[in-house]
Amino acid sequence: GGSVVALMEVPPEQIHLYGSAAVETTADDDVVRITGLVEKPNPADAPSNYAIIGRYVLDPRIFDILRKTEPGRGGEIQLTDALQHLAEDENAGGPV
Repeated sequence: GGSVVALMEVPPEQIHLYGSAAVETTADDDVVRITGLVEKPNPADAPSNYAIIGRYVLDPRIFDILRKTEPGRGGEIQLTDALQHLAEDENAGGPV
């Protein structure tokens, strides 16, 4: 169960173009557990080279979380910020 966020490994120098996922390995080599997310990090601060590539299957609670999420970068509400809260509350994973 839980939400699914598609991830793709990218070269370290490109991670600043994407959201980046902090991950833990699982018994399945093609799936990781997402433990945190950062929107377009500086490469030195990125938790991994796993980029969030914009394909999601999310728990419906994401809508309540989005309503409570404060605007972030650029004055916009960032889905990545809401996903971070969701990842803290559930078993979110991602195919790689």
